[in-house]
Order: sequence, then structure tokens, then C-alpha cells
Amino acid sequence: MDTGDAKAPCKKDSDKIKKECSPEEDDKDKPNKPKNRSSIKKLLGSKYKKFDKLLKRGGVDNQTWMKDNCDLLWIKPGGEGQGHEEFLKGLDDLEGALNEAAQAALDEVKGKLGNKSLDMAKDKGVKYGVRAGTKWGVAAAGAAVGGVGAVVTEGVATIWNVGDALWTIGESAFEGYDLYKELEAIKQQAQDFKNIAGELQRMKDNVRSDPQKGDEKRFDALWAEIEDAPEALDGLWSACGWLSWPVVAPWAQAWSRAEDARLRWLAVGAYSQHRQPLGECTDALAVDGHPRVRAEALLHAGLIGDVSAQSMLAATWHDTAVPLECRVAAACAGALLGDIQGAFVLADAIRLDCASPLSLSIQALCLPDAELDALIRNPSSSELVRLALIRDSGAVRWLPEVINIARETQYAETAGNVFIYLTGADQDELAVAEVEASDNDPEDSDRGDSWIPDPDKLAVWWSAHRAGFVFKRAIGGVSSTPDLWSELLMSGGQQARQHAAWALGLSRPGNGVVNVFAPADRQREWLSAAVE
Repeated sequence: MDTGDAKAPCKKDSDKIKKECSPEEDDKDKPNKPKNRSSIKKLLGSKYKKFDKLLKRGGVDNQTWMKDNCDLLWIKPGGEGQGHEEFLKGLDDLEGALNEAAQAALDEVKGKLGNKSLDMAKDKGVKYGVRAGTKWGVAAAGAAVGGVGAVVTEGVATIWNVGDALWTIGESAFEGYDLYKELEAIKQQAQDFKNIAGELQRMKDNVRSDPQKGDEKRFDALWAEIEDAPEALDGLWSACGWLSWPVVAPWAQAWSRAEDARLRWLAVGAYSQHRQPLGECTDALAVDGHPRVRAEALLHAGLIGDVSAQSMLAATWHDTAVPLECRVAAACAGALLGDIQGAFVLADAIRLDCASPLSLSIQALCLPDAELDALIRNPSSSELVRLALIRDSGAVRWLPEVINIARETQYAETAGNVFIYLTGADQDELAVAEVEASDNDPEDSDRGDSWIPDPDKLAVWWSAHRAGFVFKRAIGGVSSTPDLWSELLMSGGQQARQHAAWALGLSRPGNGVVNVFAPADRQREWLSAAVE
């Protein structure tokens, strides 16, 4: 099975692990990349220390105000203070949309930090609005209008209007910044989304009037547009999660029977994100001829806690004729339903460089210590996989090895982040001493918010604090327990929240997994139901 053919279907999972566990790539050569990036640490200056512990809770790099791959995720269901609530209401208000939300954030910054920081806040606030209309595409559109029963089409138009308004004020507001230079490219991307918007509207009308049939011609036209703007497909997936279920359900029902595998994939994604049962389509999708669709459908059973699927899942992960990504999905779903016997398939995925983040978390949290240690020591486990297993398990006994890995330049930052994730140590105390970056130095600006840990400082810190770690598994310097996971779900960093959701799902088999990417109000409903 160690052939190129065996590895090919798993490349996306391998890339996902590398993306999640590696430092952000150096993208300084990308033509549209802004040179100046504001951060919480920059904005707060000397006051940062006051918030340092809160921001770094869970070991996530929270110095960046809104990382490129985490926009909107800083709005948590249990966020402290009124800023998050006001921002969320802004997202749910069609008229307010994203420009009001950004302005509210700027007003808050202005009141707390004064005019000197306002220009930097404007830079990041407008960058957020711009990014919402491009990289996030339809996804951010759904976030903007989802709470009032609006549709994706209106959301795309709203994002376009925001982008257009930003262009109007852009050149004067951005004097002295490099960000405005990328607005022309952004306007072109927004125009691409406008073309898709009309087809989405016609498709929505047809599907809602006849959910079983829809309009095949409109589907064809829509996909022709998406071929020209492929990023919109992922955006539509995310929008299905942000919009309310009554709006999404008719689409999902029609898509689940479509000939195009991408539509069936979107259908399963919509059902999964809303934690809704697949209904009469369950059997067909669970044996779908397209591996990606089938894998999503199999995993869906675990995400919603469908215990009736256990025998089907077990048969799937045992069948070596089934594509490996589908067997891995079945084994993950089985674990979420309380059956860990498919762990051997997850171990095979590591050997073939096909492990998904969830599959690693399952092994890290469910395997006995001896089996987990053997997996971490296994030569077939890459350094990134080893670090992910140590991080997700919280096994403090492996911290000396984390320190050793930090001595390897290409893994230093990842290892340092794992060390902080487990110990709750202060990043500033562990970093290599460096010269303060100059706002006028493009090379300094391009470093963003990455950091370089000093392995010797890690070793000294661990030697001084090791005696206080009387527990076997830790997150942020405290014992990793279900109570902590519940707390992290409410107010932790996004990485910690995802880990907590999986951990709670595994500790309560058959109860499903909270979708930490859903709108905050929906997450609150799920969390309240779980407590009851």
C-alpha cells in the first residue's frame, strides 16, 4: 500500500496536517501581500502584558488580531465583554453588515487606545473587510446576513458593496500604507463573485419552489461560473454553515441527489455543519462512488452521534477494497461513537502520510500510554505528526522531546507552540532575543507575528517548573479534563476550542461534536443543550 497511488488520495490530509502544524509559510513574494500587519501586541504596546495570559490561553498565537485563516473565529460563544456581542449583532444585521462591524471595532480601539493607535486599527479593520470580500468570499457573506434569514445572493452583493465603499475611502485612509495597492486586484475578485450571485439567486428560487427537482440548467450555469472562480466553492461550503438551516435545507436536499459530485459534497457538508441527519439519502451517500463524498458522509455519522451507523462503519474500515480516506473517516466516526477498534486504520494513515487532524487527535486521546508512546517513537511518524500527537494528547512526559525538536530550525516554531500549548509558559520569556522590528523595514514587516523559540530557555523553564506538573496531561499549564475542555469551548483560542470539541465528543460517545466554526449564537444553543 506504500505506493504513490495509495498516497495520492490522502494528499489533502497530509497538506492539512502540515498547514495546521507548521509555521505560516513565508509568502513575502506573493504580489498582493500587504507589507504592514497590525497585531494586538503592537496595538497595546506596554499594556499587552495585562492581557497576555488571557490571549495566550490554550497556547494559540493570539498576538495577531485576526490571522488570515481565522477571520471571524475570534467571536466565541463565551467571549468576555461587549465587543464580541456587538460584533456578532453587527454580523446578524443586514443593514449594518461588515462595514458597521469594522467601524464598531475601530471605535472601541479609539476609545481605549487613543488616536495614535487608530491609524493602525484602521489598517487592520479595513483589511478585515477587504479580506472578507475576497478570500472568504461567500463564506463571509453568509456570516454577514445569516441571522436574519437572508440568502447567499444578498450576502455576496453586500460584500461587494462593502468592498466598493472601502475602495472609495481607501486611498485617503491608506496614505502611508502599502495595503491600498492590492485593492484593484480585490475589486476584480469581488466582481467574479457578483457574476455568481445572480445564478445563486435563480437556483435558490427554483430549489425552494421544488426542492426535489431544482433547475439543472441553473446548476450548470452556476458551476460554469465557479470553474472561473474556484475559491467560491469553498466559500459556498462555509456559507452553508453560516446561514440558517431553513434557508440551507432545500439546497442540501436537492444537492444530495445531484449527478455532480461537488454538489453531493456540498450537501453532506451542509448537513454536517448544521448537525442534521442525512435522512433517506444516508445509505446512498455512505457508499457514494466519489471517495471525497463518501468520506464526508461516513464522518457525518460520528459528528451527529448516529449510533445506528456503527455496524456499517466497522464494515467499512475493515474492507481493504475501500479507499483509505473513506476507511479513515469511518474509523474516526466509529471512535466518536465509542468504538476505537478502527485505530489500526488510523495508524496506517500515519504510515502513508495520510493522517487527518481528527485522526491524530483520536489516537492521542484514546490510545493507552504505551501504544501512544510507540506511535510517537515510530520512525514512520514525521516530526510534525509527532508534535501533533504530543500536543493533542497533552502528554507532559514528552516535553523533553519537544525541546529537542525545537533545536531543528524547520520545526522550531511549531515545537515552541506545542510547548506553550501544554505548559502555558510566556512566549516572550522563551523567545530568542531579537531587535525590535522597524515599521519602515519591509524585511522586518514580512516576519509578521512568527517567533523563534530558544531551546535552552525551554529547557531551563521546564527544569524550573517540572515539579508542579503532577498531572499526566495538560493544556495551558493545568490538568486536561472535561471541565477544562468545556471552559475552552466557551472562551479558548480556536485551536484549543477544536481540540476541546473533539475531546468532549470522544469522552461522551454518541453525543456528537460541537461545530466550533458555526455562528456564536448557534454554538451557544448547542453548548446549552449539552449542559442540560
